[in-house]
Amino acid sequence: YEPEVKKVVGKTIEIRNLEYALKHHFVRIYKSIVSSIPESDQEDLNKIISEGLKVENLKIIMRGIHSGMEPEKI
Repeated sequence: YEPEVKKVVGKTIEIRNLEYALKHHFVRIYKSIVSSIPESDQEDLNKIISEGLKVENLKIIMRGIHSGMEPEKI
């Protein structure tokens, strides 16, 4: 993710810029992986990635709740 993060380093580092850089990196890597596997396996990969993202999102929500964050900030 270094190239994507370096693009935002020159700017004021804000969470949104960093989040954008990391998402851009994820999409770039994901496309690279998808293009390298047989089409018949791509649906399985999509399911695996989707479930993994759901788990990560739940962990973020649970951490926010546990730390007492306001719901709209989670």
